Amino acid sequence: MNRFLLSLAGLCLLCSLMSCGGAAGSSRLSQPGPDPVLKPDLDAGNLDQPRFPIDNLQPGESLNADGYLIPSRNAVASALSVNDDFLAGRDYFDSSGSVGKDGAAVSIQSGAGSSAWTLHRFPLAGSEPGVLSVDANLQPGNQYYAAAANFSTGRWDWSGPFTDSHVRILLDPDSSHLSSLGNAWVAVLTHDGSGLDLVGLALTLRPAGDTDPPGEVSGVAGSITGGSIDLSWDPVADGDLAGYAVYYSSSSFNSPDAVGVRNIGYLEGTTRHQLTLPQGFYYIRVAAVDINGNRGPFASGSITADIQSDTQRQISVSADSTLVPLGTELTITVSGAELYDLDLDGDGIFELAGSSDGEYTMTIGSAGILRPRVRGYDSGNTYTALGGLSVLVSIANLPPFAGINASSSNVAIGQLVTFDAGNSIDLDGSIAKYEWDFEGDGTYDLDGGTDPGASWTYSAAGRYPARIRVTDDNGAQTVAAVSITVRGAEFIPLAECGFCPGLTLETVNGVPALCYVDGDTKLPYYALAGDSSGQSWGTPVKVHDNDNCNYEVALAVVDGNPAVAFYDDTPGGVMYARATAADGSSWSTAVEIDSGLNSGYQLDLTLINGRPAILHYGGDIVYYTRAADTQGNAWGATVTLDSTAGTGSNPVLLDAVGRPLAVFSRSTGSPSSWRSCEGNDADGGSWGIAIQGSDSDWNSASRLDAIRLQSGLLACFVAQNTSLDELRVKYQPGVQENQWIATKLVSSSTNFGRLRMGIAGGLPFIVFHEHLDEHRLIFVPALDASGNSWGDEILLTTFDDIGLDDLDVGEADGQPVIVYKSFEDDFIRFGTIYH
Repeated sequence: MNRFLLSLAGLCLLCSLMSCGGAAGSSRLSQPGPDPVLKPDLDAGNLDQPRFPIDNLQPGESLNADGYLIPSRNAVASALSVNDDFLAGRDYFDSSGSVGKDGAAVSIQSGAGSSAWTLHRFPLAGSEPGVLSVDANLQPGNQYYAAAANFSTGRWDWSGPFTDSHVRILLDPDSSHLSSLGNAWVAVLTHDGSGLDLVGLALTLRPAGDTDPPGEVSGVAGSITGGSIDLSWDPVADGDLAGYAVYYSSSSFNSPDAVGVRNIGYLEGTTRHQLTLPQGFYYIRVAAVDINGNRGPFASGSITADIQSDTQRQISVSADSTLVPLGTELTITVSGAELYDLDLDGDGIFELAGSSDGEYTMTIGSAGILRPRVRGYDSGNTYTALGGLSVLVSIANLPPFAGINASSSNVAIGQLVTFDAGNSIDLDGSIAKYEWDFEGDGTYDLDGGTDPGASWTYSAAGRYPARIRVTDDNGAQTVAAVSITVRGAEFIPLAECGFCPGLTLETVNGVPALCYVDGDTKLPYYALAGDSSGQSWGTPVKVHDNDNCNYEVALAVVDGNPAVAFYDDTPGGVMYARATAADGSSWSTAVEIDSGLNSGYQLDLTLINGRPAILHYGGDIVYYTRAADTQGNAWGATVTLDSTAGTGSNPVLLDAVGRPLAVFSRSTGSPSSWRSCEGNDADGGSWGIAIQGSDSDWNSASRLDAIRLQSGLLACFVAQNTSLDELRVKYQPGVQENQWIATKLVSSSTNFGRLRMGIAGGLPFIVFHEHLDEHRLIFVPALDASGNSWGDEILLTTFDDIGLDDLDVGEADGQPVIVYKSFEDDFIRFGTIYH
């Protein structure tokens, strides 16, 4: 055994050749890569590879003023105080296949014919990365792939396969590798029995403005042993150097883009590379490349190599740990050759030559990523093999890694949740304390001492970023979080009013908005939320001065401003008003649109072919009126859709892709039914015959709503017989004309009240009022985008046996929301629904 004292000058940083640089210049690296084995399958999506990431805020995270995630230094990077953004292998975000944590590393082992991978998420606060550095330990015969998520193309940029322990991959300088949150994503994948220990990943940021290429590479030399060329060159002293590109061809070349020219597929980080090639005559050139992809000139002339032997050998290099505390010993074991040269600090210079030992011990004197390289050969000089590994050297005390798991991430109010932080670890000591913040409010509810387990019961609906704070035996702390959703609704009071005959909820310029009729004053009011989630609201603004409004109200966004349709007893018809400000703080004078018809007790307002249009009902007649301009200052002629007796209640007007479509109830007939009618053109100037949309088995006219989906239309209704009510849905595909199909049962009861349907996060949902021994509001989510299957019912709230004025639903920040007014309450209430 040989023993050495390794004392590196300063920090042996993660990417010692990487530092600040500038923007890409006109001469950029062309990096086609080596002959690929599996990469085409990766690109085609034929292998089990990670999906392209959809980046969302995680529990406990927040955004800065620019809308980017505020980064917090991870445990290893904090301890090393590195300039590059670094993640230890075990700090992965997601994984698939056989993946396990081992010290600072993560082991990724694929099975025969299958893949294993890890995903790593780098919060970069909007700074573009220029170079991806991978440090991995693997045995001969194994290989891996690495990729950065390209958010310009929406695809992974795969590179590989690699067999080297350290590679540097230049990222496309003409693409963005940042999500909307300012984060970068990296994947590492093995396939078909290959495996590795991923020690760490680093991203070097790409500053803008530099188009100057690095200097010329000089001193290129190479000796041939068997089927390998032992290349070396003099270092280039540019401060923004990313690495060196090694090119080769069977013909002389002056340009790296010439036909037949290939490179090794990544950037070499040191001034030495062993190039293994088939028999033949080769020209070889080396160029320096900076972080922005600017490529320096070749050295004058080129070296040549006449390889006449296929003799190759692989050596095995391993270490007793992937994490070594500063000042302690590291043991390296080598095998597979007779003699060995050792480059202890990975700088391309072999400090030890001609040793026959199989084990070497060194004392580490500086921190960072240590990359020893070993050259093996035989005494007859018939072969040469190069191997390497990566080891993380920590300074002082390394903070612990915190991990948290929950028995369930989606629970009911009052359900016990069990938490486990047993996956937490302190690599250079022990964990002294576990502290729990179950509600994510910054107050730690429980000091668990050295017990990594805890439990908590949530008493209110909501989404809680439950946190564990882990403290090691040296006082260093790390926090991890898991999101817990408690099903139900969280309500706040919005506006005080008497009886509320009508209210409607809509999203106006990105925030929730409400319009309602105050039964005490008989005036319509408009209120706008102060944030996108609807947790704060402004003061309601009066929409109309005439105090004769006693019925429903409809709200829509018209030419960027909110607009309202409502019924006024004087003059007795449908009125329309549009706000003169985008926030609805001031309103135009309301105009009457159906003089003499006395309709509009129930109505709906929707944009049809770019103009506001109203479906309104009165005197058993369904009417349609569309504006003559985009703002609704003037209105066209009213069209009668259906004048059958008992027709017109529950009107819903939909823009059904190229034509308007009306849905409404007909109380006459046996059984009673709901109908749908479509316009004959995009404007609805004339209409077809109303057809029956509901089922013909039970009465289906009492309760009805409908929405437009991406793929078609969806209606929900109550079907009634003498002893039971059923809440059903029917679907109309976008490719069919006014044909409702695929009835699905959603819920059963003996007494359904009002119901409303909405869409949140791309999925439909229904909120309905049920009155049995008590009045209840129930939420039911669809499990697919077409409403083909439905989830479990969730109780939102209860109130006494007086009743419900009205309710409506919408979406805020991707969550379903609801407004309602009960008889027993003086306030309209707004609720966020969690499910």
